[in-house]
Amino acid sequence: MKRVFLFLVAISIIAVSCKKEETPKPTPEEPTQDLTYISDVFKSIKTIHDNLGGDAVMPLEGMLAMYKKDIKPYVGNDAQADFEAWIPVIREGEQEASEGQAGKLGKRYINAKGVEVGQLVKKGLIGAFQLHGFNGAMMAAVRTSVKEERIAALDKAVTFLLGDKTYLDKTPDADGNYPVYDGNQFVHYMNKVGDMGDQIYAAIKDAYAKAGEDTFTASLVKINVLVTKTVAIRGVHYLKHAAALQNGYDVEEAHELSEGLGFCYSLQFAYNSAQPGQFYMTSEQARAFTEYNLWDTEATPADIEMKAKEIAEMFDFNYDDAK
Repeated sequence: MKRVFLFLVAISIIAVSCKKEETPKPTPEEPTQDLTYISDVFKSIKTIHDNLGGDAVMPLEGMLAMYKKDIKPYVGNDAQADFEAWIPVIREGEQEASEGQAGKLGKRYINAKGVEVGQLVKKGLIGAFQLHGFNGAMMAAVRTSVKEERIAALDKAVTFLLGDKTYLDKTPDADGNYPVYDGNQFVHYMNKVGDMGDQIYAAIKDAYAKAGEDTFTASLVKINVLVTKTVAIRGVHYLKHAAALQNGYDVEEAHELSEGLGFCYSLQFAYNSAQPGQFYMTSEQARAFTEYNLWDTEATPADIEMKAKEIAEMFDFNYDDAK
């Protein structure tokens, strides 16, 4: 039974990183604090999401042009070229995929290495767009002691996180799920992590309330810890599910592992509050997750589980909680 192990070796690299702090590229809208440009990016991301599968209507060339025009300016510099490389090969023909041959595995498009590239794009933008923009705004909030400037920076961080600042005022449904702005993968998956939505929304509201106090920075740290942990938990979730599969490298495993890869890629934008100026991994470490041949080696479920547990330890949560 062919399994995947080689790419998971990279996960064992502990959270000591030399990656320097990134600051999002300034935009024309910033001086007036018009945050609608962020919401507009989500709409373009939603269009790309809708065209990843077999029912896609937008040509890959159109998707790439949309990415370059609408999304790339707000993506972390270290990741911009990755998406330019991935989008043109999201769908590589209708032939049956096999080792060394891109095509379809069940209903999923995968590349010659067995990776569902659409999932790298979809999950990778959680980090490269949402966490990247969120980080820059949060750092701006930390650097000022002026209440009004803190609130403005927090408004921007919340918009990158939720898609629209007004969504902070919305309430969850009967199942505890918060409304999801179009294209917002972070909130979509936040809703799958226990009461994480309640914790994040409460932490954000607490930060607004403390914008004029000395404890404001501590409130921001709490938000960051919860946000980064959410992304890590979902990455571990998919690795766990892949480890539990016993059917060889089939469409279900390809999909689960590719989603896990995309979340792991996003972790390069997970800011490490315990080590100011550092992230949990470098862009090179994150990119390595996406470059392995998933057909190539065998691994037992125990191997995959062990590596997933290392991520859980890195982000300080219980492995069994990644359901």
